[in-house]
Amino acid sequence: MQFNHKKPTNCKECIKLLERLGFEKCRRVGAGGHQYKYKHPLNRNSCPDRPPFIIVPTKFYKPYQTDILEALICFGFSRDEIKDACRKI
Repeated sequence: MQFNHKKPTNCKECIKLLERLGFEKCRRVGAGGHQYKYKHPLNRNSCPDRPPFIIVPTKFYKPYQTDILEALICFGFSRDEIKDACRKI
């Protein structure tokens, strides 16, 4: 899947993107609490193989960009909505 816009490059930008799209922080998860769990209040996840939340790791590697953007598409956000939210980060 190809995304032709600015993608989040670190953990803080990814968190800003999720919050702009209406996600809420649930809790910290993982070893030592180094990951953030975000859930959408409407629980709009339409992909049966994905969990109803997105986990943002603190060590943010390049492949995570595409994974998180694909997860947002599973939550029902259009490419234009994601593009507009990415412009604001």
